[in-house]
Amino acid sequence: MGIFDFLNKAQSSETNAHITKPERDTIVPLEEVIEGNHGDHWAGIFGFSNFYGNPQFGTKLLSTLVSKGKRQMIDNLYEEIEIDLGSLQFITLTRNQTIQTSYPIIITTTKVDTKTRVIKEWKHVNGIEAQIEARCKNTFGISYFSTDYLKNKEKYTTSLDLEIQLSGIAYSIHSALPMEGFAENFVGYSRSKEYGKYSVIDFVGEIMDLEEIQLTEYPIEGYIARIRLIQMEDDNDFFCLDTFINKSTVQTKEFGVGSRISGMIWVQGRIAE
Repeated sequence: MGIFDFLNKAQSSETNAHITKPERDTIVPLEEVIEGNHGDHWAGIFGFSNFYGNPQFGTKLLSTLVSKGKRQMIDNLYEEIEIDLGSLQFITLTRNQTIQTSYPIIITTTKVDTKTRVIKEWKHVNGIEAQIEARCKNTFGISYFSTDYLKNKEKYTTSLDLEIQLSGIAYSIHSALPMEGFAENFVGYSRSKEYGKYSVIDFVGEIMDLEEIQLTEYPIEGYIARIRLIQMEDDNDFFCLDTFINKSTVQTKEFGVGSRISGMIWVQGRIAE
């Protein structure tokens, strides 16, 4: 992957997809995919214009990721470097002191019961990363990038039923326009037409809670928004996603608790602790 194709944007063309069946057998259905990277995920944290518009940004971030943070060996091959920023974490995986991959994590305490349908393991990074397609609460489906796949590969591949902490990073945020044939307070989501195979959703949602985030050291300015994505009359928390939103991503003045917004979110998850 070459320093995990750090600055490459995810390809949107379905013709680039290449999925194969792995040689090994697992209890959970498993496929191997030879594409996927984290460029847009980092851009969602730092702002797309800032991240892609500054040629030196990626180099400086790489240096920060490997020089700071807590180090621990995951197994006899891979070391994890964790930078803990409270609501955000930066994870870097190295092998023989060479970066294999790195991605941001949005911390959440919300837990969702899931039943895994298929694991799409990233073959181009030696299977240390994967996207998971699952059914949640025996009701709705979701695709998410597993932020703890290397640590918990055995659990993911041998257990269909998992309790997962889901969160997200926004790619775009706009006001939610009225939708013909739907109620004024409608919320919902679907697989993104542009980035769907990369665990990205198009959504219309309601902001249930909002926390401002400002980290001058990096710099990062944004919000953690709790976004309601499924409407249940007797349960406002049936499916809410804690989502990081960079301030530059917000393209609407109607942005606060109670606001209805639309856009795209990259979904990530990890086995609940």
